[in-house]
Amino acid sequence: MYIEWSPKETWLHQINPSLKLLVIISLFTVMLLIDDLNYLFSFTIAVLLLFILFTGHPFKRILLFSIPFFVVFVSTSFTMILFGKGETTILKFGLIHITEESFYRGLLVGLRALATAALGLTFALTTKPVLLFYSLMQQMKLRPAYAYSFMAAMRMLPIMAEEFQTIRHARKVRGWEG
Repeated sequence: MYIEWSPKETWLHQINPSLKLLVIISLFTVMLLIDDLNYLFSFTIAVLLLFILFTGHPFKRILLFSIPFFVVFVSTSFTMILFGKGETTILKFGLIHITEESFYRGLLVGLRALATAALGLTFALTTKPVLLFYSLMQQMKLRPAYAYSFMAAMRMLPIMAEEFQTIRHARKVRGWEG
């Protein structure tokens, strides 16, 4: 099965993959240290704009990729908001206890999840794995045995998935539904 996957090349595709990896890791670290909702909201908006505008993929594909991350945002936020603890009660109804503190923490956790997902997906959509490992070998002195092992494993995954599908179809044809 062949899927057409040709994003438009942007400036993010041209950046050295090792440098991009270091910047993404540092942005993850900065995001974890942000404890102010206004700063984290601004950071998340900036990361989402980077993801939407500069990955080079069509808007419909970006929206399709974003659906699971918005579900994670909503579910983590609401879980913390509805069942969190705090002093200043906004609403209490049965098990649901919404406080100012739980609302604040819920939005912080949700925005962190959304920013993490957008950063990771931006990196994944703008970096070719082979170029990343070559860059890690050259600039970061990663031993070639590790780099080539990772590249071989990545090439094996689609082959394994195809073989698994073939076995499932064969079992279904033979009547072995187990």
